[in-house]
Amino acid sequence: MSAKSAYGYIDAKYAGSGTATAAGTGDATKVTSPAFSRIGFDSGLLVITGAAALQYSKTLSFTIDIQDGDGSTQASYEAVAKTAYATGLAGDSTQAFCVPIEVNLEGADEYLTVDITPDLSATGTDTLTWSATMILTGPVESEAVPIAHAATEEDIS
Repeated sequence: MSAKSAYGYIDAKYAGSGTATAAGTGDATKVTSPAFSRIGFDSGLLVITGAAALQYSKTLSFTIDIQDGDGSTQASYEAVAKTAYATGLAGDSTQAFCVPIEVNLEGADEYLTVDITPDLSATGTDTLTWSATMILTGPVESEAVPIAHAATEEDIS
């Protein structure tokens, strides 16, 4: 169900979740979201949150591929290169993280899926728990007035 905001409608879609152990279960394993319709929305914000227990100087990375299509056949629409989103601190550490990734959806087909592949660089002791949500925003055609717009006398009369 969509909600109306000052910038138009927004909606949130489940984009995946998982756990991983470095060099083991869930590590470097792609998770694909269920397909969802983006009709009525021209942009998105993929948000990946979670916590990772990382050894000193070891990293957590994600590779993301947003795919579009007709619901049965999907193809890559926008890929995000593997990037280190967290690095272990001295004395090992558990780090909470929030990874926001903006996506322009104006040219996308109706249905989207999100492929997310977590990667822990350590060889066995690091662990990860994560979840992802795609927040769809901004209708293609909007009559909503942005919050930053201050009403003028002309607007009121």
